[in-house]
Amino acid sequence: MKLFKTHRKLAVSSLALVVALLGGGAAFAYFTSPGSGTGSASVGTASALTITQGVAAYDSLTASGIYHQDQTYGGTDTSEFGNEVVLSSAGQLSNVVVAMRNWGSAIASTPITFTIYKASAGGLPGGVIATDTQDFSFASDSATGRPSVSTITFDFGSQNLLLPGTPTSIVYGISYPPTGITGGLNVALSSSGTDLSVGTDANPGYVFVNTGSLAGWGSDAGVCTNSDPTAGVFSAAYVWCGNTPPANLGAYGSSSGYDIPAVEFNVGGIPTLYPNGPAQTIYYTVSNPGNIPVSVGQVTVTLASISGAGGNTNIDACVGGEFPIVQGSPLDVTIPAGGTAVGTASISMPDNGRNQNNCQGVGLNLSFSS
Repeated sequence: MKLFKTHRKLAVSSLALVVALLGGGAAFAYFTSPGSGTGSASVGTASALTITQGVAAYDSLTASGIYHQDQTYGGTDTSEFGNEVVLSSAGQLSNVVVAMRNWGSAIASTPITFTIYKASAGGLPGGVIATDTQDFSFASDSATGRPSVSTITFDFGSQNLLLPGTPTSIVYGISYPPTGITGGLNVALSSSGTDLSVGTDANPGYVFVNTGSLAGWGSDAGVCTNSDPTAGVFSAAYVWCGNTPPANLGAYGSSSGYDIPAVEFNVGGIPTLYPNGPAQTIYYTVSNPGNIPVSVGQVTVTLASISGAGGNTNIDACVGGEFPIVQGSPLDVTIPAGGTAVGTASISMPDNGRNQNNCQGVGLNLSFSS
């Protein structure tokens, strides 16, 4: 113990010596000095709004654009997949949007068909109402092994197709090969309990599928007694019987699960106009695909061009002035990320005293801007 006491006394004496050498003034343990540097900040940009003609009559897309489940085509030898739905309102079909998830390689271009059928009894669709086939491209799955997510849009605007609203139901199907480049391409599934915002599911618990392998379908969606689809036929399949395979419970299992295709029907195209007939409403939907809210005021609808006008030079030409457009009220809303807003305008064909025969059967091509 003595050694340590002696060491402590020496330490105190040394400290006193240091203070004495500083002349009794204040001791500084650091220096002060001016400095400089640079930094930066930036202002983000909002994603461009998307304006499409029409208003949703059925919408099971998720507001976030995120999907946790999908229906495999390649894994179940499925060539067509869909559902029976009831639209919230009748109208001319503008387009149909389908959410997709790709688990495979990038697809530069591949044809996909969307078919609309009449509803029928016995678990089978009725006759074909309309069909549309278009080529689409898809990004590959990510490096983490997760699928790429995208939406594809089928344009029905040129078909002048009037769809019934509630209470009449229709059946739809999305078809493409379950092998080849589309073997890993799946239709996204959303929840009928939380994501179905417009329209209704005509037969909750059922989907429509054309599968060439009932065993493959059962291993993915489960086996429901007396409710399996007919192999090789686009037919109804019950998927809420509680027999979903344990590895796939999130896809089908209960009314709160991810259990219906993620699809949106937009109606509100321009019905046929006649000289001195009533003005017709133009519906449009403004979508915000970005991740921040965006404010939108007035949306302006203009007649961009006329297709198929008659060429009789002995009478008046068909010009844009034949079809005046009255703008609707400004939206003046802030659209949240992933949200939408609906607006209207009107168009007419007044009898202006001119010979309007060159306008018979023309197509009116509209433009939307905000």
